[in-house]
Amino acid sequence: MAGTEYFKANDPFKFAPQISVLFPSSGLRITGHPATGRLSAHIPRSTYTTINASRDKRIVVDQKILSSGQAESYRRIFDMVSASQDIPWILGPLSLIPGIGNVITLATSTIDGLTRLAKGSVSADQLSVLMAAGGAFIRSIGVEDYPGTGQVLGTTVFYTVKVGDEVRLFGIYAAAYGLTVDG
Repeated sequence: MAGTEYFKANDPFKFAPQISVLFPSSGLRITGHPATGRLSAHIPRSTYTTINASRDKRIVVDQKILSSGQAESYRRIFDMVSASQDIPWILGPLSLIPGIGNVITLATSTIDGLTRLAKGSVSADQLSVLMAAGGAFIRSIGVEDYPGTGQVLGTTVFYTVKVGDEVRLFGIYAAAYGLTVDG
């Protein structure tokens, strides 16, 4: 299935370079030229089939649980972007995590969309103090038909951490790409 070249990203915290560090082998391959804003995501047919078989058309493809040293590194990264916009956060059960529940869709998997869904927001400074061993970055992907573009693959990176008895989910990065299914 050939895709279109399409790209839109919400990266207010300049987090994109960290994605390849956190998730080096997700099976998601991006082609195109970034300067034009025309990129295409390539996924294996098996991944496409798994997404289409899921109840909400989204799956979690990567998870990176942080060690104490990694948490300290990400604490510094978020300290450096403290002047960025606020980060939406969702308080609730694990069923809100994409691939487990059906709350997150491509329409809400942008930072703006997550803000509408969220119970509140925190600043990058506030998030930096929540970086902890055992916290995790989660990358989910989903496929939707997008008007005028064809099928689009949406990818969202969340940070999740337990604060007391509450599980919190923070939207960090979101992007949508024209989709190409390989194989």
